[in-house]
Amino acid sequence: MALVLDSLIKGEEREKLINEIKNEVEKLKGKVEKTDDWGKKSLAFRMKKQNEGYFVVLNLEIAEKEISLISRKLRLNDNILRFLLIRR
Repeated sequence: MALVLDSLIKGEEREKLINEIKNEVEKLKGKVEKTDDWGKKSLAFRMKKQNEGYFVVLNLEIAEKEISLISRKLRLNDNILRFLLIRR
């Protein structure tokens, strides 16, 4: 899963948000294999009036039926500009 987070949120809040996502995956009997923090980068186009975003990549192992629940929670969070779930 690739996430683009709001660049204006502070480091502690960002860590809290990432940990909430990890906890949600674990609640759904999945696991986070790897977290890759890419840092703040310029965006190719504006998203929600932002020119920069904080990029994070999570490698997940989760059941296919649980993906829709994760997607819904990510979509409802205002601090997440975009996300992309990729099946390996």
